[in-house]
Amino acid sequence: MELKITDYAIAHLVESVELTLGNASIEKREAVIDTVLEGARQLIHWPHAGQVEVWLAGREYEYRRLVVGNFKIIYRIVDDMIHVTDIFDARQDPKRMRG
Repeated sequence: MELKITDYAIAHLVESVELTLGNASIEKREAVIDTVLEGARQLIHWPHAGQVEVWLAGREYEYRRLVVGNFKIIYRIVDDMIHVTDIFDARQDPKRMRG
């Protein structure tokens, strides 16, 4: 399996960290980002670890979610590729997620 994290997902992760931890040190913010991205990398070994995301049901692909801390990683599996399409703070409104 290969892992592809979209630019949108990375940007949304960084934005979410800045909004929630903007007053924290840069080291703390980077550590949170690294932890979330390491969680995403674990999908290479366990691609079905995340639950099916019901908020994205009925789309062309089946989307799954993996929660790491307060962050939700949204992804789909196509052939031998895991596509991470969104990463955001799970405390946000789920209607904002993008598949």
